[in-house]
Amino acid sequence: MWIYFERAAEIIAAQPVLPASILLAFLVVYSIVSLFGLIDLDMDAPDFDFDADFDLGSAGGFGMLTFRWLNLAQIPIVIWGGLFTLLWWLTSAVLWVTWDASDYQANWWTAGLLSARSAVIGVVLTKFTTEPMKKWFVTARYNAEMLLGQVCQICTGQADTDFGQARFKTDAAPLLLNVRTDGVTLKKGDLATIIDFDQERRIYTVTAIDDEVQADE
Repeated sequence: MWIYFERAAEIIAAQPVLPASILLAFLVVYSIVSLFGLIDLDMDAPDFDFDADFDLGSAGGFGMLTFRWLNLAQIPIVIWGGLFTLLWWLTSAVLWVTWDASDYQANWWTAGLLSARSAVIGVVLTKFTTEPMKKWFVTARYNAEMLLGQVCQICTGQADTDFGQARFKTDAAPLLLNVRTDGVTLKKGDLATIIDFDQERRIYTVTAIDDEVQADE
């Protein structure tokens, strides 16, 4: 059994695999911390205006097309990044075991090239892995103005002036919003009205709904 752990450690620490291993370790720590509610986990798809006019011949236009092709406009960045990290590590590890290790000459230049190659493969694999997932997420255009005055439901243990998240129902998957209250403390399951949006911090301010409205909902 111990020999398998040693082999796994060798693969994880191999120079071409190490960058992906570090990112995977960060992802694991991030996921654990988010489970305890110590950080806000934004599960919304990025809010970029891809319908705006842009010059297709410009670097910016090419970048936006690439962004859309990779599904980064439709898939929450947390999910996309998590899948990419896992696929990058798996690609690096598989190629190291089956191909790279036998001819590898230990130096950081070669390691960097091999790691970059695996990252590119990981990006392409992530694009095709997330392709069927696009229908799971909101395709309609939801912006702050549309959400103001709407009702959401607190989904963290509680929401107050310092921390909180809420779900907003849509025809597709619900939007997960980072929220702060206007002074009250709300518990999980409480309904709240969205009254403001901080564009800079991307945080919604919510206020409590009275008990009668809660009961009707």
